[in-house]
Amino acid sequence: MHRHSTRKIKAVNDGSWGKTLVLGLLQRDGEVRAAVAPNRHKHHVTGHIRSNVAPGSFLATDDYAGYDGLAEDYQHYIVNHAIE
Repeated sequence: MHRHSTRKIKAVNDGSWGKTLVLGLLQRDGEVRAAVAPNRHKHHVTGHIRSNVAPGSFLATDDYAGYDGLAEDYQHYIVNHAIE
C-alpha cells in the first residue's frame, strides 16, 4: 500500500473525522460558554479562552499543547489525564 493511502485511512479512522469541534468553558458557578471552532489550532483555542476568561483567573486544562502560553495571563493548572 502506498504511504499516502495509509495516511488517508488513518485520518479517516482516527475517531474525529467529520466531527464538529466544540470549545467549552465552565465557570465554577455553573455558567457555560461554548463555541464551534473550525479546527484545533492554537490561535483558535487560545483566542476563545482570551475573549471569554478574565486575565488572572484560575484556568484548569488538560496537557494539550494548544494551551501553551496561557500561564502568562492566567493561573494555569494542567491535568495530565494519563496520571490523574
